[in-house]
Amino acid sequence: MPEWLAFLGAKVPLGFPGSPYSIQFKTTIPDSSPMKPMNASVYSCNDTSLGCSCGDCPSSPVCSDPEPSPPRKDPCSIGVGSLKVRCVDFSLALLYILLVFVLFGWVLLQRTRQERRVGSNAEPLLN
Repeated sequence: MPEWLAFLGAKVPLGFPGSPYSIQFKTTIPDSSPMKPMNASVYSCNDTSLGCSCGDCPSSPVCSDPEPSPPRKDPCSIGVGSLKVRCVDFSLALLYILLVFVLFGWVLLQRTRQERRVGSNAEPLLN
């Protein structure tokens, strides 16, 4: 324990993990101090009263016999030639193509409307 406290309190240069200044931990308590060392019980992680999760304590009795996960269904896929494409990817590609066509159609419609307006305001060259 004293070695661990010495490591934690060691001064290290800037840019390195640790303390930028030295810390001197006291490992003994003077007799005149009202503080007493803590004497707490330590429990094992596989103690059922703690309710540890399987990620924290795989040796817990609750985690010893997990149920097998249900078999995964293959995701939806569409065959395009020799290529197999997932349904989500295929639908997103179709949506993208549709949006591009809508955008180009809207731009073309706006240009034709603008050309009609400009053409109707012009005076004829010959009467």
